[in-house]
Amino acid sequence: MHLVGWLPHELTNSEVSASAAEHSVEVLPLSRYAMTPLSRGALLLGYAGFDRAAIRAGVARLAAALDQVTKQKTNRARHMPQTPLVPHRQDREHRRR
Repeated sequence: MHLVGWLPHELTNSEVSASAAEHSVEVLPLSRYAMTPLSRGALLLGYAGFDRAAIRAGVARLAAALDQVTKQKTNRARHMPQTPLVPHRQDREHRRR
């Protein structure tokens, strides 16, 4: 048995599945099975061969993997230089010459 776990728009299924593997959880990116691009990332989660305790432990490890990817993205966004939407005054003056 399987279920689909849809991800927040800012996360890709490939980065989350890679992080999940680092946390010893095997999930498959749903995009692997899609005929057309998906509107957002999703994971295919199998659970039929596991008891309740194993499923709970796997869910906790998957949550840690999601948290790790989210924190990495947040840290990268904080350290990216911000490009102004309006050119600096010097840039506008330089273009006039």
